[in-house]
Amino acid sequence: MYTEDYLLRMIRRLAEAVGRFLRGDAELGEVEGTLQECFGLSLATLDLLPAAALLGMLERGDTMGAQRVEAVADFLDALATRAPDHPRAATRWAKAAALRAAAG
Repeated sequence: MYTEDYLLRMIRRLAEAVGRFLRGDAELGEVEGTLQECFGLSLATLDLLPAAALLGMLERGDTMGAQRVEAVADFLDALATRAPDHPRAATRWAKAAALRAAAG
C-alpha cells in the first residue's frame, strides 16, 4: 500500500502538469505520461471507460481516493478546455462532472 505522502506527491505532480498544459507550457504527451506514471491510466482508458468504472479504479478505499478522482477530473477538464472543438470534448467535460459528483 502506498503511503499518503507518496500519493499526495503523485496527485500534486499531475495537478502541476495539468496547470502547465492549460498555460500552454506543456504538450499533451507530457501530461498523459504523467497520468500514466502516477495513476497507471492512459488517455485512451479515460476516454473508453465510463465514469463509474474510473471511480472504481481511483477510489481504492484509502483516504486519497477523492483527491485522485479530482486530479483525473481536472485532467479531463483541461483536455476539453484546450481543445473545445475536439469530438470528445463534451464527453470529457461530462465525465469530469460525473466523477466529481460521484466522489462528492
